[in-house]
Amino acid sequence: LKVATNFLHSAAAQGHALSQHQLGMAYWTGRGVEGKSDAKCLELWGLAADAGLAAAQVDLAKSHRHGYLGLAPNEAEARRLYLLAARQGHADAAAILREWG
Repeated sequence: LKVATNFLHSAAAQGHALSQHQLGMAYWTGRGVEGKSDAKCLELWGLAADAGLAAAQVDLAKSHRHGYLGLAPNEAEARRLYLLAARQGHADAAAILREWG
C-alpha cells in the first residue's frame, strides 16, 4: 500500500486529478499515508475538483452539504459542485440535484 501511495503522491504533485482525488481518499481514511488528515483531504479534493474531476466535485459537494471534514454546512457550495459534476454526466450528482428540487 505504501508503494502505491508513493506513486499517488508523485502523480498528484504533477497535477494528475485522479491521483489527487485518490490520495485525498487515502488522507480521508488514513490508509497508506502518515495519518488521517481532513485538511489534506480537502486540499487534494479541491485541486482535483478544480481540474474538473466529477468524482472529486461530488465528494466535495457531500462534504459541504453535510458538514463533513470539519466544514460548516454550505448548501450553495454543495449545489454548485453537484451542478459541475452533473454537467459532466455524473448520474449521482444529477439525481441529488433532482431530489433537492
